[in-house]
Amino acid sequence: MNSLETLYGKIFSKIPIASVVLRPENGKYIIVDANQAFLNVSQQTLQEMIGKDHFRVFPKRTDGVAVEGFSELRASFQYVLDHCEPDRLDTVRYDIPDKQSGTFIEKYWKPVNIPVAGEDGSTKYIIHSVIDETQKILSGRKASQLERKREKADRILSEISSVARIGSWEMDLVTNKLFWSEMI
Repeated sequence: MNSLETLYGKIFSKIPIASVVLRPENGKYIIVDANQAFLNVSQQTLQEMIGKDHFRVFPKRTDGVAVEGFSELRASFQYVLDHCEPDRLDTVRYDIPDKQSGTFIEKYWKPVNIPVAGEDGSTKYIIHSVIDETQKILSGRKASQLERKREKADRILSEISSVARIGSWEMDLVTNKLFWSEMI
């Protein structure tokens, strides 16, 4: 390995965007390298991944939970391989195996797949980079659930107030405005 390859290796390992290098081979996408950011988000070690097919290391769920990310990612890899052009996907759900429990961890990713062409112009490697969107998606889902619960509580309060013929009022101390229900 020459000094330039060593330098590129050091740079790749420090890039903060989770990235893995894949080598297309007979319908498989063999993992040849991964940076530390990818190891962190994937909960894998480099030794567990090197030389293995991406879809063996990160398999499709078989427990009946429908997850669209597996087929979308495979199609994206194939597009990059066939066209030697980058492909960017919208956020997809692609759950990863939890080594400790043997189950899957719900994950959402924003993937970008970039070809590395050989001298003949064909795709020799694919740089698969992902941004973990899980917290953003789950936080948004939780906020939506809380909003639905608040709306339900408001409807119930309104119905109870109407039946009991009870009114209520509220003072906004910032704007100095007074709000009251229909019963007042």
